[in-house]
Amino acid sequence: MFGGDNYLGLLHYDKKTDQFTSLPANNGLGFGLHFNETIFNFFTDRDNNIWISTDLGFNVFNPSRQQFNYVYNSQSPLINSHSEDITSFFESSNGNIWITTWGDGLFKYNSRLKLQKIYVHNKNKPSSLGEPLNRTWCVE
Repeated sequence: MFGGDNYLGLLHYDKKTDQFTSLPANNGLGFGLHFNETIFNFFTDRDNNIWISTDLGFNVFNPSRQQFNYVYNSQSPLINSHSEDITSFFESSNGNIWITTWGDGLFKYNSRLKLQKIYVHNKNKPSSLGEPLNRTWCVE
């Protein structure tokens, strides 16, 4: 079991020892956990990967490999600035992960952690995200 905390970051509970361990940040590594102070949200997908939003973006933990993957997309510089404002994660029936944010729209990732599309408001496109400030709460 994992938990998040201000300043301690990611906490892992070991039921055998009945104790918590703080997992350190590894901000310089692509396969490290990236955060400065705070872990915000968790989501477990159908492959048992744990999606973790932090104050430096979001990471995906693969429990079978015991490895973090820092998700950064050069197509979208917003991807690391919005993560503290992630409001929810959702996995669709085809395995896409949808991430709602408070102010940066709706993000769709495929199961390989590749950004597929960013949905934001466009006043000239009636079919775009309808909320002018790009605030999204949840999807299901």
